[in-house]
Order: sequence, then structure tokens, then C-alpha cells
Amino acid sequence: MVEETDWPDVTPPRKLSSNERLIGCDASVGDFWAWSYSDILLNIERAVFAEFIVGSALGLTDGTRRTWDCVDHKYRGKKIEVKATGLAQRWREGKKRSPPSFDIAKHVCVKWGEPYAEPGAQAVRSADCYVFCVHAETDSKTANPLDMSKWKFFVMATETINEIFGYQKSVALSVLKKHYEMKHCIKTDFEGLRKAIDAVLGLD
Repeated sequence: MVEETDWPDVTPPRKLSSNERLIGCDASVGDFWAWSYSDILLNIERAVFAEFIVGSALGLTDGTRRTWDCVDHKYRGKKIEVKATGLAQRWREGKKRSPPSFDIAKHVCVKWGEPYAEPGAQAVRSADCYVFCVHAETDSKTANPLDMSKWKFFVMATETINEIFGYQKSVALSVLKKHYEMKHCIKTDFEGLRKAIDAVLGLD
């Protein structure tokens, strides 16, 4: 997809291969990735992994992740924000867990390559839709986030989020489920994710 590989005014990073060797160190890039990012049950890693699986569903992973941008994916002229939560929390093992929720706060968008936002810029939700990704396994000892059958997705138009939630900064998974029942969003598995996103974005 051109949209994901188009880096205006900056040189895009070279996409590394897992078997590339470090210079002067007996290790590979894959070794580094395995050491750094194997625990996908952690909130930060799960969030990035969710961006990847949504990008995979849409065919947007040929390039590299754009870490600092107003949205997570650009797809067929539309913008997508990805949020993730999980029912298995390794860092909360044996403790009471907070109800799963998602960040939907409005933010001032700083354009890629610019150090600051434009003067007078307003806090907004920059995407055209949100994809809320739920890793549904509850036992962190046996959970396998690499299994796409263990993920569920709620796709909701940003216009609908603005109308229902306004300036609300977060939304609980339980609330999203109620809005799915009221047909305010689409719930899907991984196989149906692209179709659901196309439907919400009016790209059918």
C-alpha cells in the first residue's frame, strides 16, 4: 500500500530482516526482537501487536511502522486508529484486574516531521474509524496472543464515537458491547476484519 510507505519529507527506515546479523556481536535482529517483544501480554507490546494484525488484515505491512503520526494506519484514502486491551494481564497475576477499557481521548495532531502542532490547533480524533482489539483469553499462563481465533474486534466510525462519547477520554469494553448490540459498531473476528472496516468506512 502506497499510503503506508509514503513518508513525506523524511527518509523511510529500511525494513530489517530477522536473520540480519549485528556487526561485532554474535546475535541477529531476530534475537533482538525475540528478547524485546516476546511478551505480547504486556500492554505496550500488545498495543503494537494489535496495530500489526490490523495492518496485516488490510495488507499494510510491507513497509515499517510509523511510530509518531496522528493515526496508526492510512488505508484507501481513510485513516484508522487502533486500540487494544486484553483479559489476560501478566503483570496483574493473582490480583484484581481493572475492567478492560480503551483510550478514546482527543489529541492535538502534530504532523509527521513537524516538531510542534500548528498554532491554534484543536484536540480532535484524527482517524475516520477506530478498531478496538480485544485479546479474549483470560489465563495468562496459557494465553497465546499469536492465535488470531482468540481476538475479537469492534469497528466504530469516529463520527459515531464523537456523537456518543463527546470529550470522554476512555470507553469500557462492556460499554462497547452494549453499543454493538445497538448496532453502533461492528463486532468481528480476524477473518472478517477487513470487511468490517470497509463497511464502517463506506468502502464496500
